[in-house]
Amino acid sequence: METLVADLYESALLPEQIPDVLARINRALDCDGLHLIGKDEETSSVFASVVIGERIAAAERDYLAHYHRIDPRLQIGLNTPTGMVVACHDVLDDHFVSGSEFYQDFLIPAGPRYVIGGNIYRTGGKNIHVALNHLIGRPEFSEEKRKEVGAYMFHLSRWAKHLFLADELRGAASSGFFALETLGQGILILDERSAVLFANQASQRLLGNVLTTRGFRTSWAPGAQLKAQFKATIRDRQARTRTLVHPIGGRPTPLVLSLLPLPRDRGMGVRMPSGMEVVSRVLDPALPGGIGVIPSASLVVLIREQVAVSPPGPGRYQRAFGLTPAEARLAVALAHGASPQGYADTAGLSIATVRTQIRALLAKTGAASLRALVVLLASLPRTSP
Repeated sequence: METLVADLYESALLPEQIPDVLARINRALDCDGLHLIGKDEETSSVFASVVIGERIAAAERDYLAHYHRIDPRLQIGLNTPTGMVVACHDVLDDHFVSGSEFYQDFLIPAGPRYVIGGNIYRTGGKNIHVALNHLIGRPEFSEEKRKEVGAYMFHLSRWAKHLFLADELRGAASSGFFALETLGQGILILDERSAVLFANQASQRLLGNVLTTRGFRTSWAPGAQLKAQFKATIRDRQARTRTLVHPIGGRPTPLVLSLLPLPRDRGMGVRMPSGMEVVSRVLDPALPGGIGVIPSASLVVLIREQVAVSPPGPGRYQRAFGLTPAEARLAVALAHGASPQGYADTAGLSIATVRTQIRALLAKTGAASLRALVVLLASLPRTSP
């Protein structure tokens, strides 16, 4: 039982395994069929139906078309606590069965006569019920069998909660990564070793076949230098901007890469931004392997084509954000990849002065962090000096 229960919980993350796991539970309990039904009581619609057993599987279409509306098993489940085992013959006597449209026109012709199970999940009008069957000719469920079913019902109830939670996370992750895929800007997410964890379609279009799950192909000349810069950014937590020329469609194209280290929790390693904890297997076939989680994401790289015009000068930043001349000079340096300490050394300023100017830049631009500020400055339309 321990292995089967472990596989049950695992199937919450791998839904394609659910029918096989439920079939094994059906066999372990020596039953003739199992039906998992998810029903929304507010809309009277079935949102999930998994049928195990050839006899009852043949009748599933009729059940979904009509008989779920008059299924007395569901009402019994609603009337009892979640996870509690109840046998239909405890509640429905022979007189009820003989006059029940559900039993006489649907269930008994399909083969089952005795049913045991109950509700395993309920929230917001949504319920999941499990029904295990003995076919006609087999006895009622014994007390010993009830105890065996009860052991599984406990785990099925906990599993159902994980199933809904996993589905919510998959939905959130899919919508988030769909948004990333639709961006025209390339996005790479890398781990602490500079291995690629995620690459959207735009990044693959811009970089082409030089991109692999391990980073860049060794034959690509700029790859080694970029990887060194990735590692430096991860190590010192300083955002950087780098440019390179890369052929796209046979045409040499200037690309701008913004290197943004992801935040870390003190003593707890990397903390992912909200919505990024769990992701779908969304990597392009060109990047085989897929991912289920990003446990060690350390760096985000934004990639865009460089517009062939003059870059913004101090005057452009002054007009755009109302900066002082000193703040504008710092903005230019940050947009070109300078670190705060590096700018302080070059400009002959103290790091305290530079940090004061950065706080002013954050306030005037509305950027939430130095990383966001660098992205904002680097993306300012480059139309005049």
